[in-house]
Amino acid sequence: MLKVKRFTGKETVSINEIIATLDELVKLDPVWMQKRCLTRYACNAKIRDHESVQVHCYNDATTHDPKAGCIGLLNGLLGVDERHYGPVAAERDENATLTGFKLTPYPKTEASKTKSDRKEK
Repeated sequence: MLKVKRFTGKETVSINEIIATLDELVKLDPVWMQKRCLTRYACNAKIRDHESVQVHCYNDATTHDPKAGCIGLLNGLLGVDERHYGPVAAERDENATLTGFKLTPYPKTEASKTKSDRKEK
């Protein structure tokens, strides 16, 4: 019998919960997740220009050869920062094999650094 999680009525899900679920799926079937999450497919200009999809454009930073995948769709829905990066980042090993997910690293500015960070200089 197929086992299915039922909707719990929860209105929000945190990014950390999303990452934990993605990590669980990588452990269950790493090959399937690698193919689903790290493969980008060609898309048209309407998808490229849609605000809810994070698209990578090859050959040119703005328009040429746009491609998107599951993580780009997920990140687009979750929102992007001023660098146009979404909150979910894939982790890969030295062979580019998917090993899990993490929060997208955000570069520290002087204003966001802690006192201990400033002392490291």
